Amino acid sequence: MKNQINFLVKNGCAFLVASMLILITACTKESSESSEKKILSFQFQSLSPVVSGVINEDAKTITATVPDEINKESLVPTIVVSKNATVNPASGVAQNFSNPVNYTVTAEDGSSVVYTVTVLGGTTADSPETISGNITENRVLRNRNNNIDYIISDWISIEGNALLTIEAGTKIVFANTYAGLYVSESAGLKIAGTAQNPVILTGPATNPNKGAWAGVEVGSNRGDNVWEYAIIENAGQDNHAAIHLDIGAQLSMQHCRVSGSLGNGIEVGGSLGQFYANQITACNNYPISADTPDQISTLDSTSLLTGNGFNFIHISSDWPLETDLTLHKASVPYFMERGLATEKVLTIEPGCELDFGALTELNIYETGKLIAEGTAAKPIKFTSQLKESGSWNGINIYSELANSLKYCIVEYAGAGNNKCLLDISFANVSLINCQFNNSKHYGIVLRNFTTVTHSGCTFSNCPDGNVYNADEETTSATLP
Repeated sequence: MKNQINFLVKNGCAFLVASMLILITACTKESSESSEKKILSFQFQSLSPVVSGVINEDAKTITATVPDEINKESLVPTIVVSKNATVNPASGVAQNFSNPVNYTVTAEDGSSVVYTVTVLGGTTADSPETISGNITENRVLRNRNNNIDYIISDWISIEGNALLTIEAGTKIVFANTYAGLYVSESAGLKIAGTAQNPVILTGPATNPNKGAWAGVEVGSNRGDNVWEYAIIENAGQDNHAAIHLDIGAQLSMQHCRVSGSLGNGIEVGGSLGQFYANQITACNNYPISADTPDQISTLDSTSLLTGNGFNFIHISSDWPLETDLTLHKASVPYFMERGLATEKVLTIEPGCELDFGALTELNIYETGKLIAEGTAAKPIKFTSQLKESGSWNGINIYSELANSLKYCIVEYAGAGNNKCLLDISFANVSLINCQFNNSKHYGIVLRNFTTVTHSGCTFSNCPDGNVYNADEETTSATLP
């Protein structure tokens, strides 16, 4: 019995000593674990120069400022924390800093603290890029999936040999009435929209009115100047069209829409290249204005040019045509403000209407030729904008080449010295199924042994006579 008690006492003491040793060891281990949990450094080392965050240890905040052009939706931070501490999200992992991001630092002993990181500056998918200064090298403007992708607040130039390409779906806002684009002599502007994602060039939301921005001026004839599926709205002032082509410049447009100019839609000092299925509307003046008709020879009926202050294609000069030209039927008449003259072959398609300014005329000179052959369904009309007898001079043909007028209507002329709708002198002319109406004086005047073949022509309201033969000084009701 005594031995059993000694055994229990000895073993119990041993157990107690062992337990105490384990407890002491555990306490010593716990007390040796670090409680340090600080962010010592927070940097964006991929940026140049490197951006370091400012750490406010008391507030547990970090503030970093990045350049405005940096997209802060995918920045990669390098984070240094206390020894044996960890951080979550981890260092080296990209984060979206569009809004403040919380970082949790956990110490070795398991305690933790939260730092809030705020990135100032930079851009996000919700903030457009502001373009300032001239463009001197090739650049592509892309659809950044914003409501507004880019803002231009000044008149900027594309210079040198630079090509600016605007991709489908891109929206550019021009911030004020003097903001616009100039394409210099050797530069280019390519707009590559699609039917589903057109490119939009517009004014600010605060000014949704006509003339809210200056417009685009093209000074180059590069083949890259091709615009497809572009919307140009509310550009153009009283003295500057929404789109202006300088002398020698060229621009091709397909499936584009121009609207909301305080002046003309397009002014052509150079030439239009391919021009197909466009719309120009809601402009205070003309949809298109050009110096001479050969500058817009690619116009046809695929483009809609109605809904403007003056629904005409405006031709401002009467400089004689020096190359053969075909005038295509358009959706609105041509307005020859100062008349029209040619030394070459002028062909006019069925359905065309040419309206002439006050006291102007159409002259077919000795080396020229007029082919105006309409149809019964699509006659060609030579008329006046005023629609009053004698409001323009009429047609003068001086060419011995085979001039032909078929299914044509000539009306409201008879002013000037010739006093008729059609004056034929030293000329060879065929007149088939033509109408001569509302002259101030005569219908047709024949001079200098002119040769005329005719069939089915009619006259109406020619008060001095339908046909006057100046050589014989006689008047007749019909052509001889």
